[in-house]
Amino acid sequence: MIQIYWRKLKLIKFTTIMFSIFCVPTYGASFDCLKASTQQEKLICRTPVLNEADAQMGFAYKATLKSFPLSGYIQDDQRLWLSSYRECKSSGACLDLVNSRIKELSKLKNAKVYTDYDGNNWSVHDGTIIITEEGSVKTATFIGNWMPDAYKNPNKIQSPSKDGHTCNVEVPLMKKDNAYVAKNSSDNNDRFSLQIDTSKVVVKGHVSCTVRTGFGAGTYKKK
Repeated sequence: MIQIYWRKLKLIKFTTIMFSIFCVPTYGASFDCLKASTQQEKLICRTPVLNEADAQMGFAYKATLKSFPLSGYIQDDQRLWLSSYRECKSSGACLDLVNSRIKELSKLKNAKVYTDYDGNNWSVHDGTIIITEEGSVKTATFIGNWMPDAYKNPNKIQSPSKDGHTCNVEVPLMKKDNAYVAKNSSDNNDRFSLQIDTSKVVVKGHVSCTVRTGFGAGTYKKK
């Protein structure tokens, strides 16, 4: 009887261990795996390396959201990224997207932000310049300066993304004399220069974003 009882006890322990390994969802992801509902969420939760990367992306997002002076921009940028992230179908494709996003968030966390307005809230209607550095490479991202679609009735505009044009152009820079200019002159942004210091960016010339909007000469104060 004692041997039979001991065998049953070992079987119960073994079953419990195996259940904990294979059946209990992990909590590494940026969301609760107990509540995973979509195919992509389930893919993340059953793929350990993707699960861990997704969790790291969540931490990176929170850290960047806390440090970036215009949190609304980070929130909008994350929503835009998530819309493409939800479309990935394989663990490899999803992992590439997550690792790329972690890298981008890390750059934004340490970015310097300059704007031409005094508010603290992000707005696509105003011009913002984000200066990031990766090694010796300095990059300027020009965002905002929304303009309505010329053919759209102003009274029927629903959202900036659907009914207008917004700057969102990234330009690698190089030093020339006492200013920075576009590193690649093959694009249309070879007609401007930036003077960057600790308190402001002075734009000379014109930065083209779309045929409808861009950045003109002016001073953008550091946030």
